[in-house]
Amino acid sequence: MEHRGKIHRFLLRMILIMTIISFHACHKAVRTGIMIFENYEKFIDDTKLMDPREDIEYLKKTRFHKAELDSLPSLAIILHDTRIKMFLDSLNIPRKDITILETGITDMTILYVVRNKQLCFVISPGLPGSGGISTQVAEFAGMGIKKLIHIGTCGVFSDQPVDFDFIISGGCYKDGATVLLSTDNGTISYPDMSLTAEIKQKIKERTIRATTGLGFTIPIFYYQPEKLLIHLARWQYDDFLKPLYIEMEGSAVFETGRITNIKTASIVIPTDRYYLEQGALKHEFIDFDHEQLKLEALRICASLH
Repeated sequence: MEHRGKIHRFLLRMILIMTIISFHACHKAVRTGIMIFENYEKFIDDTKLMDPREDIEYLKKTRFHKAELDSLPSLAIILHDTRIKMFLDSLNIPRKDITILETGITDMTILYVVRNKQLCFVISPGLPGSGGISTQVAEFAGMGIKKLIHIGTCGVFSDQPVDFDFIISGGCYKDGATVLLSTDNGTISYPDMSLTAEIKQKIKERTIRATTGLGFTIPIFYYQPEKLLIHLARWQYDDFLKPLYIEMEGSAVFETGRITNIKTASIVIPTDRYYLEQGALKHEFIDFDHEQLKLEALRICASLH
């Protein structure tokens, strides 16, 4: 238990470091003495304000008067790519079977609602980071969505060249935003296991190279702190708790799904690799056909409606 406690304290420190980075200005930092980030855990299980259902009802009254947001498909897919039409064309979905709804006011969300005899789902381009993705997931919950699958990309910690195409997430270490969403003091947010099992079965049927692992959610893409990545690559704790990859949204997807009663899961595609060489952090991009892999992930997820 003492060892687990050390892991918990280390991970919390990493979460706090990442959150603090977001607030650094280009000038000299000002210290107020207010211990904001150190107190995040005090707000766990606090009353959660801003119910997304209220915003959805407002949209129905002011912009969607023809019940466009009623009776949406039960499955939603968030794909981190702007070329949604291209991917739907690649799935041979006729344009007449696609309805486009521009629902976003603050989060610029566009929904592509697909309905035909074979497929029934709604897909939206993903917003980066915990703030954007948690807003999308919450609003999908407000629209009555029951299952949501996140398709993204990631950086992998590996001493060897990557020999798999997909990572099916087994959970993600929380960032600061996810701590505020949390209703418990655990350091990892988990996907819905039944939905994850469905994805694994579909992938197995298609003989795709895939693995399962834990992710570490970092809410920024550019200017990530090198020492944090070195700590994660070195990992001096239990091997079964070691993160396989880093990404920007996973923990927020899972935690928002949990508090809104949506089944969530995540597939991430490795785009780059981090490893240590004589103690120094090395980085290289992975030469995969990421566009084709996103299409294959979408094909699998769309079949789960």
